[in-house]
Amino acid sequence: MDSANAYTDPGRSGKDNRRFLNAVLYVARTGIPWRDLPERFGRWNSVWRRFDRWCANGVWTKIAAILGEPDLEELQLDSTSVKVHQSACGSRRRSGEKKRKPITDDASAARVVG
Repeated sequence: MDSANAYTDPGRSGKDNRRFLNAVLYVARTGIPWRDLPERFGRWNSVWRRFDRWCANGVWTKIAAILGEPDLEELQLDSTSVKVHQSACGSRRRSGEKKRKPITDDASAARVVG
């Protein structure tokens, strides 16, 4: 390495951008702290420092501008990421909690008329 390049690249350049982006997306998707990042993504502190540098340099803003608005015409959700109330999972009701029947359109219309 010549001396001119020694100052323009003070550390080792990011070798695997895909692994870094997968790590950032994993943290965003799961909501885990950076310290809990699985080892397959590399050292959590290295990933976080690179993420922080990209934030400071405006890289994420540039990526968002290039990608533009998302096309939400076809949106698919993974059911593992949708949280529901405990009672929807078949858990026990608290003492004194009543079981309520869903109101159908016919029943609510009859109440309004009658």
